Amino acid sequence: MQSDFSKTIMELRYSWVKSDGTKETWDEIANRVVDNIFSIRRVNKDIVDSVKQIIRERKFIPGGRFLAQCGRPFHQVNNCFTLIAEDSREG
Repeated sequence: MQSDFSKTIMELRYSWVKSDGTKETWDEIANRVVDNIFSIRRVNKDIVDSVKQIIRERKFIPGGRFLAQCGRPFHQVNNCFTLIAEDSREG
């Protein structure tokens, strides 16, 4: 069950507007994200369908950048890809 608050956040931040002017549903977002992620290599359809189901059931929710950007040309899904981090406790 989706609360009104979570639906509002989903529609404002992660749902794309479709050609008919409506917003994507959670299931459509899950499909878009998984299809985009698995598009880089051939993966068994059963695995793809399983991952979609896990996301639809909210057992796993990808990061917000993935939800918002997957499927766009030149999408940005990482926060810190240009930062150099020291491999130490202090760094």
